[in-house]
Amino acid sequence: MGYCGKLLMYTSWVRIPHVYMQSVLTGDLGNRLCAIINPMKPVMLELVSAPRCTHCAAFEEFWHSIEKEWPNVTYKNHDITTPDGQALAAKHMILASPGTIINGELHATGGFNKETFVTALKTASQ
Repeated sequence: MGYCGKLLMYTSWVRIPHVYMQSVLTGDLGNRLCAIINPMKPVMLELVSAPRCTHCAAFEEFWHSIEKEWPNVTYKNHDITTPDGQALAAKHMILASPGTIINGELHATGGFNKETFVTALKTASQ
């Protein structure tokens, strides 16, 4: 769950003339409301990946499954075979892919742990 995961489902009673209705905010609308209630700092997430890297593909799949919960995160994938990717790998001494960089600091290299990654995003977002 994202930083506001507990608020994704918010229930309230709404009074429309002579009628009470229950409204439920979920999904994207709930995320937007959550961003208003608990504003998060912008976060830059960068991935240094290699072609045919299974760990890189697993990270991409995981990120795309949770990215809607993190509207404050800007994501960029750098291919290690490009000059840009090679420069980032050299700068952060990434010797195994994927390399995950959060706000310019190396978070992990050579794989990732979902719980540790989400915790790092929460910390960077506060």
